[in-house]
Amino acid sequence: MRRWYHNHADEYNAERRGKYAQDPAARERARLRAQEYRTKKPDIGRQLYREIDGKTFPVYTSGQLAQALGCSPQLLRNLEKRGTIPQAVFPTKHRLYLKHQMQLVIDFREGKITVEQLHDGW
Repeated sequence: MRRWYHNHADEYNAERRGKYAQDPAARERARLRAQEYRTKKPDIGRQLYREIDGKTFPVYTSGQLAQALGCSPQLLRNLEKRGTIPQAVFPTKHRLYLKHQMQLVIDFREGKITVEQLHDGW
């Protein structure tokens, strides 16, 4: 699909623009889709679970934590690289946080706890 679009982008976009110019209903549908996309709340997705010592716990992704903090996942990765927040616990390529870890990071961001308290509570 990507290769096709790369080879035919100009004609595809010209056809699309012509359709919107000639068909007010298509133009209105496109406008409403764009408005809905801009106002859509981020989807946190389904709840993930991981097993630790035979017990199952809910875990949260870096995207979910970033959304709770009101920052970007990139900021979390940078804080982790600098050692400000400890690394995620699970041995997967994805960063996953337990509920109490998530709360510790939120408390740290709000200034309720220090870096040392964050690391001790991890």
